[in-house]
This record gives sequence, C-alpha cells and structure tokens, in this order.
Amino acid sequence: MDYKASTDLTVRIVTIAVTILFAGIVGRIAMTIRSSAADDPKMSYILYAGIGLVFLIYFVSFGLCTWSYRVDEKSLIIIAPFYKKTINKQDISHASLIEKDSLGSVIRTGGIGGLFGYYGWFRGSKVGSFFMYATQMKNLILIETKDGKKYIITPDDVSMVSAIEPFSDHFRP
Repeated sequence: MDYKASTDLTVRIVTIAVTILFAGIVGRIAMTIRSSAADDPKMSYILYAGIGLVFLIYFVSFGLCTWSYRVDEKSLIIIAPFYKKTINKQDISHASLIEKDSLGSVIRTGGIGGLFGYYGWFRGSKVGSFFMYATQMKNLILIETKDGKKYIITPDDVSMVSAIEPFSDHFRP
C-alpha cells in the first residue's frame, strides 16, 4: 500500500525562501558575468562554476527528498526522485509512533533540514543517532532494525505503523 508524504509549513517556507535566495544569487552572478566578461574572461568561468554549484545543491536536495512510502508483504520502501530505499520487514525489530518531544533536542549531523524536507543523519538527545526520511515534524514513526539502525519516517496516515509491524502494540492513533 502507498502512503503519502505531505510537507509541513516549515518545509514549504524554507523551500520557497531558498529558491528565492538561489534565484537572486544566480541573477546577481549573471549580471556580474555580463559586466566583467570583456574585462576578464577567466572570471566568467569562475562565475559560471558558481551558478553550477547553486544548481547542483538545489538539484541534489530535490533528488533526495521523500515523495512517498510503500509497504508490501516483505518490505518498507521509501520513494524519492533519485532512489528507492528498501527496508526488509524481517529486519525491523520495532516500529512505533512517537511524539517530537521523544527525540529530545535534535541536531543535524549530516543532511538537509528543511529544503524539500528533512533528510539525512540527525542526533536526538533521547534516541541517539537516526536517519530521517521526513517531510514534516508530525506523524513521526521511529523504526529500529535488528542491527541497531534507526530511521524516522513521516507518512500522512499513521496507521502505516501497523503495516510495518503488523503485531505491534505500539500504535497510538
């Protein structure tokens, strides 16, 4: 079954703000290229590299964002534009719906914190290190695997936790 992953207001605001910021940066660089191209052609190459870097950051951030989740008989599949992450159900030791406060204070240790979603490694003072495939800061489902890895996903429909761990007593509507 497929589960939607809608973005929250923070993600939308950050994405719009970064898009405007990047557009402004690219526009400013383009104006600089036009005015300095005749004076120093090498400077144009540096400025084009700057534009390329801005587009690369934006493109990669978009490609890593979570679009939806799929649960079948054998696995949980996290769907993003550039990849699909599969977690076998038999590898999951525990899945539960948690509150944001259950994470403690959270810091991003390597990931994206708002541009198109929340993706990457984070550390919570109460749960330790985890990998987040989220689009909002509600409907948090913490998944723990038998090898000690932790993931957080945020589907719109929280009944997904029972599909991940069918005999779970951790589901709280």
